Amino acid sequence: MKAYVVDEIKAADLQRIRRFLSDNAVSSGLDTLFWVPVADSLLAPLQQEHRSCRPYVFAIETGETFLKAEFFVRTLQDMRCPCQGYGTPEQTRFIMEWINGMLQELSITT
Repeated sequence: MKAYVVDEIKAADLQRIRRFLSDNAVSSGLDTLFWVPVADSLLAPLQQEHRSCRPYVFAIETGETFLKAEFFVRTLQDMRCPCQGYGTPEQTRFIMEWINGMLQELSITT
């Protein structure tokens, strides 16, 4: 899986990240996995056609000393739909900027 990984994060900072994600992302039902919606304006042509598959999201996993944002853009509606796949360059940039913005907002450095 292609992903953006930030490691060597302090435990206290990871707690702050998890609280931020609880407030600003969609819970997956697992304490360490969150879904972040991708803006409709960034959807690939096939994703734009598949209105019933919205919202499209990327996953963020938090571990003991890291967070990982997958570059895979998926739907939560149909896990077998061909509209899912690795992000376009614009989607990938959005994912990295979202993570970096969160870290900046929380004043977290690694």
